[in-house]
Amino acid sequence: MQTVHLILVEMKNSFLKILGFNCSLIALVFICVEAYLAASDSKVPDNVFFESQSCYDHSDKRVGYKPKANCQNTTKRTYDGDVIYEVKLLFDEHGRRTGPADSSKETEPSKAGIEVKDQNHGFVVLLGDSNTFGEGLSFKASLAGHLSAQTESEVLNYAVPGYGLNHILAQAESGRFEKEIEQDSGYFLLLLNENLVERIVGDWDYLIYSYHSPKYGWGSDGKLEYKGSFIEESPISTRLIRLLAKSKLAERIWWTYLSPGNRFLGKERKRLVCQAHKQLNQQLKAQKPKAKLVVVLSIKANEMPDNYLDCLAGEGIEVLNFSRHPKFQDHNRAKIAPGKENHFNSDYNKALSNQIANWFSQQN
Repeated sequence: MQTVHLILVEMKNSFLKILGFNCSLIALVFICVEAYLAASDSKVPDNVFFESQSCYDHSDKRVGYKPKANCQNTTKRTYDGDVIYEVKLLFDEHGRRTGPADSSKETEPSKAGIEVKDQNHGFVVLLGDSNTFGEGLSFKASLAGHLSAQTESEVLNYAVPGYGLNHILAQAESGRFEKEIEQDSGYFLLLLNENLVERIVGDWDYLIYSYHSPKYGWGSDGKLEYKGSFIEESPISTRLIRLLAKSKLAERIWWTYLSPGNRFLGKERKRLVCQAHKQLNQQLKAQKPKAKLVVVLSIKANEMPDNYLDCLAGEGIEVLNFSRHPKFQDHNRAKIAPGKENHFNSDYNKALSNQIANWFSQQN
């Protein structure tokens, strides 16, 4: 009996050794191939993600992609043959979304009227993704449109669909704000949501954008360093995750066990996001010393931990948490069909603009 026990123990140890060796071998092969592909400067056609008539290109390698200067385009979305939205996009000489010379001619829900207030706080720069950009909305119905009507400030929309904290940090590091903004004082409004957090490390559901997106990693000095693009620095894992993203099972596993707020990755994500905000603030202060970075939370409270940005205390970064406001407790997206949603609608942007404008009035 003792002999049988010893044999079973020996078999178990042998199995564990073989398993460990195989796992180590697979990891070694993965690392070697990853390094080889990264060194070979893998190329991806510029039209992989955007149609040729789009206003987006990869001319700015540091950011990964950005709107073209002085470009016009019509973005259209359909569902079961019905047109959900068809919006004309206009970009100025710096690739920032703007409105037509007379934006009052744009179609907009009648209940989205705005009370114009006499407030001028220098420039107001909007930083964010498609929600801030106003994807699917006319310029007048976007947040930039509402704020432009509510204040006398120059509202500059630097938000771009698919952007994350990595893109925004890269925008600042490129020196765009110093070169492109004439006024010295104002506010940088960063509208933070879960997608911006996801994309800084390679977004699962939107990895199509992370292909060329700027990848940041920890440096020896404890700061985030630009490493290149995701496809250049991590070609295997980038392609693999993009492939797995097509699997419903893999997607469910990701959002259930590996999303930013969970117990496995939550602490590291929070550390990374905090450092990204700090470095962004440093970059903005260097370019516009009289301006202030303000982080705006307007999503539902349960989608972003309330203490996610506690680390910013003492950094000179103000956090406006509107997520518990009654206006934002209901589902804040416009339903377009069962199971389908459009981006934030005009009424949502009006409510958010009112909150920001009220905060502005308290700064005088």
